[in-house]
Amino acid sequence: MLGKLIKYEWKSTYKVGLLLLLGIVLATLMGFVIFQAPMWKSMYRDSSIDEVAEVLLNVASVFSILIYVLLLVGAVYGIYIFLVVHFYRSMYKSEGYLLHTLPVTKHQILISKILVSTIWVYLITIAVIVSVNLFLLAMMSAISGESIPDIIGSISDIYSDIYILFRSLFSASGFSMNMYWVMILLSSILGIPAGLIIMFGAISIGQLFSKNRVAMAILSYIGITIARSVLSSLIQGVNFIGTALSGPEQFVGYINSSMVLSLVLNVLLAVGCYIISYHVISRKLNME
Repeated sequence: MLGKLIKYEWKSTYKVGLLLLLGIVLATLMGFVIFQAPMWKSMYRDSSIDEVAEVLLNVASVFSILIYVLLLVGAVYGIYIFLVVHFYRSMYKSEGYLLHTLPVTKHQILISKILVSTIWVYLITIAVIVSVNLFLLAMMSAISGESIPDIIGSISDIYSDIYILFRSLFSASGFSMNMYWVMILLSSILGIPAGLIIMFGAISIGQLFSKNRVAMAILSYIGITIARSVLSSLIQGVNFIGTALSGPEQFVGYINSSMVLSLVLNVLLAVGCYIISYHVISRKLNME
């Protein structure tokens, strides 16, 4: 039955998700084509252009970049807003009556929504990362006159030098660089579903109130965010003091331990919010 719930959830969200992905693709193509246009390249490389043409070029550059950034930011925030609103309407509004009468467990309902929402945020995030890299490559190619493959080769050399530097720092501190990359990977993978679960948990907390449920959900999320920031600051402060007392050579260890502590804190908050959501839909459900 979980598979059917996931399929239903996907059908309920794919239109908006695909629309946002299409927006990112169009924004990327726009930026890439603009900076790869022969006229654009010649204007950047021709030092004899007059002041008017230079001003027009600068204005066009700023305008293009601004539109591009707004489209990407809109896609990122748009998917979160859509998923939060969809969760609220399909769980606690009249749309959710049928869902809560299905012969499925409350865990299956929550898992299906979290899983599909996470997949969409992953897709949007990957699309944005690819888009930004393509946009930057096109812009650097237009400005420098080098081909995109040559620029990629130069960037690869820079990353290789940075990797060697980091590896030497980790070796000198006696810590494993592999652990560092593992923590980055885990933070990237678990951070998104944890953030979504916390948002859904805040919405569920808002349903415990008889009035102004949306406002209370927003206030609940703000409260959770503030509490997380305070706890994170306290934990990182204690961790930093311990590192400083151990010696400056332990700074790499501080980075690793900070990532571990942040990840653990987010996971614990997500677990708590999941329990709250489950409690609300199983025992405190009060549809609007």
